[in-house]
Amino acid sequence: MRELGLTTRLGAVMPRLPLGRRDWPAVWSRQVRWARTRLRLPVWPLVLWEPAIGWLLSGAAGVAALWICGFGLRVVLLGVVIHTVLWLAAEAWFMSGRGLSFSARAAAAALVREALMPVLMVRALTGRRIDWRGTDLGGGWRGQTRGDGARGTSV
Repeated sequence: MRELGLTTRLGAVMPRLPLGRRDWPAVWSRQVRWARTRLRLPVWPLVLWEPAIGWLLSGAAGVAALWICGFGLRVVLLGVVIHTVLWLAAEAWFMSGRGLSFSARAAAAALVREALMPVLMVRALTGRRIDWRGTDLGGGWRGQTRGDGARGTSV
């Protein structure tokens, strides 16, 4: 699109795309691809904060704060439960606003995604290949740096 001088825009509606069952390597490859793609956006520094505002690290910060304040194990565990419920409610609200359903399976998948987010961001930052079914979609991006007109990082 860029080579043609065209820009892309995100649609206001996110259509449901039934992809069928996928094995773990295909799911992980897709997540890494999307993370690397997001790092090429003009707002890429904000993308780096994604793991910090996710369920895992924000929950860990809450646990640490409660523990440092001298609360016992029961209060800390209650804090984890409340944090998880509120975080999942926010996720459900976000998805429902886009016409998507939020089931128990979606909640479990969201928690797995969030728990793996720090690992995912490290993986996205340590490579440049944007792989889709064996094809490197980001080949032209690798030669670009911020100084030569590219949008994003030289990661």
